[in-house]
Amino acid sequence: MPTPNSNRKLTQLLLGLIGGLLLILALDAKPAQANSSPEAPSAHIKLVDEADIFTDTEEADLNLLIKTRDRETQGARLLIYTTTRDYEGSLRDYANSLGNQWNVGDPQLKNGVTLVIDMKEQEAFLAVAEGARQQISDQVARDITQNVLAPKLAQGQYVEGARATIDDVYNLASQGATNDRDTAGILLGVGLVALLTATGSLVGGYLLRGRRRIRRQAEAEIDLALAQAPQLLVTAQMRRDYLTYRYNNQTEPLAGSQAHNQELERQEAVTGRSYTRYAASFRDWLPLYQANPALYSGKNQLPEDDLPGGLAS
Repeated sequence: MPTPNSNRKLTQLLLGLIGGLLLILALDAKPAQANSSPEAPSAHIKLVDEADIFTDTEEADLNLLIKTRDRETQGARLLIYTTTRDYEGSLRDYANSLGNQWNVGDPQLKNGVTLVIDMKEQEAFLAVAEGARQQISDQVARDITQNVLAPKLAQGQYVEGARATIDDVYNLASQGATNDRDTAGILLGVGLVALLTATGSLVGGYLLRGRRRIRRQAEAEIDLALAQAPQLLVTAQMRRDYLTYRYNNQTEPLAGSQAHNQELERQEAVTGRSYTRYAASFRDWLPLYQANPALYSGKNQLPEDDLPGGLAS
């Protein structure tokens, strides 16, 4: 027959087992909640502020800004997600996975761009889908997050950082759409010329290949410069400006770059104006650009522009 003492020990044992089981369940439940994937937003939501770094008004304004920029181009579809969740793997993997899970972007164009801002670890990653990567390469995406967004986040300027990132993404995407329209125009022109001469298509094809070649060359020069000097600060705007410069300066002057630049220097002493030098590479162009961005980011300014009818005044 059980004694009161034995009943008390049995009760204590059962209570201990139940308490241990509840503790295990509680510990298991906490990581499951932290690691669970957030629910996908509806299609009209462009900003999911789970970390609550924006006010309701700021969130609405940013959401409207993204939708407005969406109407300007098919080149990109941006979604911003802020979080303090724990997740497995790197932020890069998480951002790419989230973009796929949420079906960010047009499924046909594959133009999704997913910005994840991890406020717990104080870092951000811009995941770019294949269709948008021609205009926003992985390196450009890193430049945007590191040189545009990160400084603003560090200063607590969350809205400013988000706006600057939105502008950079869509400006790059719009540039791509413009290039696509230019390419379509070139192809149409080539088709018309082909009706008149068999060489028209060959010339048009050469021009198209040349434009792509110049872009690849410019990107490779920038990547090489960053590999040789990681401390270099190269923004997305600088990349665009160098690409524009490279399009306008594809080949070395006939007189040679040194003689050409010396002649420009002589002309400057006479006219008192500044002219666009020839730079053979990104490393040569960068100090010239830093000294005078306007002179090295658009149409060349040369002595002949000073003649009547020229662009200079």
